[in-house]
Amino acid sequence: DRGSRQRGFICRLFFRLREAGRKAGVPTEALHSPLAFTRHLELARHPGAVSSRKVVEWYLRDRYSGERLEEPGLRAMGGALKEATRALRRKPFR
Repeated sequence: DRGSRQRGFICRLFFRLREAGRKAGVPTEALHSPLAFTRHLELARHPGAVSSRKVVEWYLRDRYSGERLEEPGLRAMGGALKEATRALRRKPFR
């Protein structure tokens, strides 16, 4: 089913963000939930905080609202992921 494939794709995008955070030195406890992850970046005033928040908001919206994310949202989520992972590589927490 297209909806379950899309949901899997969106989950994988979020997992890529979380993995980029892990590689950048985000503490393990901040990796356990999407909101803890973004909060950690926001409190640290990390350059990837805003784009990470966008990825997490799209992920949570798709996962819990019952609305399917349409193509413009998927593109926006992919763009935000690219920005966030780039920022995490450029400014790790180590």
